[in-house]
Amino acid sequence: MIAIAAGLLAVICQSIFYIFVRRAQVHLLIPGLALNVQMHWQLGFVAWPLAYLFWPDSVSWQAHLYALGVSVAYWIAQICFFSALNRASSAQVAPMLALKLMVVGIGSSLFLNTHINIEQWQAIALATAAAAFLSIGAGKPPLKATLLTLTTVVMFSASDISLGAFINAVSFDDQLSQVIFVLSYCFGLNSLFTLFCRPWRMEAAATRACIPVAALCLISMVFLFTAFVLGGVVLGNLMLATRGIVVVLVGIALRPLLEEGIEPKVEWRVWARRLIAAAGMLVAVNCYITAMG
Repeated sequence: MIAIAAGLLAVICQSIFYIFVRRAQVHLLIPGLALNVQMHWQLGFVAWPLAYLFWPDSVSWQAHLYALGVSVAYWIAQICFFSALNRASSAQVAPMLALKLMVVGIGSSLFLNTHINIEQWQAIALATAAAAFLSIGAGKPPLKATLLTLTTVVMFSASDISLGAFINAVSFDDQLSQVIFVLSYCFGLNSLFTLFCRPWRMEAAATRACIPVAALCLISMVFLFTAFVLGGVVLGNLMLATRGIVVVLVGIALRPLLEEGIEPKVEWRVWARRLIAAAGMLVAVNCYITAMG
């Protein structure tokens, strides 16, 4: 039950996080990849001290390798994702990311020995179909954008599967300490990769603008990693699959507080598809949780 609650809080916090990311891109004109690099650079200053404080008595070399795999796959996915967005619209790219849930499910079964029964597979398939349903009317993306997005799906899935292996490879007396260590070590490694981009050279105004974005990211990741540790990476990703709907609701709720242009207006056909997708997502999540027993 705690894993489900943590997953829901992660979805809500990530939805608010995406609103702030869009604000930074639209009004402050900060490129998406540059924003991501700066955000992880800042989070490194929090992550490394926490990793040191919660470092366990022993960490195997396999655990270090899994953690490195989390970061390497994550950054490859980010580069491919933003490259795809340079060649196609977000409406064309985002629905293909729904395939990640299916890939994570297959990968968890093969590499993490996660048992997924037939009812849970049906729930995963329904959630994937509901997310993909949103792509209707978006148009066919260019081949290169499609290949980059599929690579993004594979790399994000590899990152999550490596994360599951890392979680299994480190043991703690209490799960809270495990969540904090796993989160802080992975984010600390992520921050090291930002050194290649020299984030300290970003303009001061843009750097300050990234601080609330980084804070929201950290809060959402605390909840998400809690869901991963307590419920597994498949359940965590299933909860995340609902964020496309939640971010719309959060955008509507925050619209009076936001500048013009951050949340674009959409026509009724798009709203109808979103409502159908939302219904499918809710049914999928309920079926998966019920099948967990």
